[in-house]
Amino acid sequence: MNLKADLTLRELADTAGLPIGVAVNVDRLSKDAEYGNVIAKHFNMCVAENQFKPAAIWKGEDKYDFVLADYLASFARQHGMLLRGHTLLWHESVPAWLRDGGYSSESVASMLREYIHCVVGRYRGQMVQWDVVNEAISDEPGNHLRDTFWLKMLGPNYLHKVFEWAHEADPEVSLYYNDYEAEAGPKSDAVYNLVSELLRSGVPIHGVGMQCHFENGWRLNQETVDNVSRIEALGLQWQATETDVRMWLDGQPATTEQLANQALAYGDLTNLCLSHPGCAGLLFWGVSDAHSWIPGFRKGWGAPLPLDEAYRPKPAYSAVSQSLLSRVIAA
Repeated sequence: MNLKADLTLRELADTAGLPIGVAVNVDRLSKDAEYGNVIAKHFNMCVAENQFKPAAIWKGEDKYDFVLADYLASFARQHGMLLRGHTLLWHESVPAWLRDGGYSSESVASMLREYIHCVVGRYRGQMVQWDVVNEAISDEPGNHLRDTFWLKMLGPNYLHKVFEWAHEADPEVSLYYNDYEAEAGPKSDAVYNLVSELLRSGVPIHGVGMQCHFENGWRLNQETVDNVSRIEALGLQWQATETDVRMWLDGQPATTEQLANQALAYGDLTNLCLSHPGCAGLLFWGVSDAHSWIPGFRKGWGAPLPLDEAYRPKPAYSAVSQSLLSRVIAA
């Protein structure tokens, strides 16, 4: 097979058959041509950082703002990219008018069903996956359902309802449950138990999103391999949906050793995706180090993505590319 030496990540991903995606700040995308060019060059899938969340779209009982969401959908079509939806329900994105409106449980359920039908229906045939529910599991001992507005208003079976409503609106789109620390450990057990129960109840769920927010030094281990294998054994897909590998910088530039270790982590995760048929994609949470959420939320940490602040490929980018290239050559 003759391959160019300078293939982009997107070109390799297209050839290898693995969606490689990125979270997009759609407001920036609408104003920054270079930002958009980088996205279209390096990635074949995109997801909005915030612009598909309820607080961004749902402005009143029958009021919706689709301007930025539509912009990303149009961008994806124009550039032949897969489009992923994030997220229909999240406890940190409840519109204030709804949360503080004094509505009855019956009214909230009715309005939420209408909202899901409207949003999912609007992008029917364009969206390949939806994160239907995000981060519903508590971090407290026992990892029960998180105590949220949705749990209070809709009851413990609210996940059943919202997955069913999303499926009604688009029977063809893949529906995901998404959470952090879903790769290994107690949270992964709780996620597995949750999606298993949903399947037993006949709920239309098709995949598990594992956010994959890692600290530098993360390496693939058998627990993670076993976890994705048991998800696949349920007949579900899985994705690394929000990947970043943060480094402790404390205001200093990353060292050569730190960058090399970060590259090993990205290579491990890419190889995990390529070696498991249930992996439906690898997505990075941010276009470059300049656009990551990490420095603003985790003081002292940073540089978590494969492109640096000037959009230059880092060793992590090369590690992902090399894994994809190896797959292409082997095929």
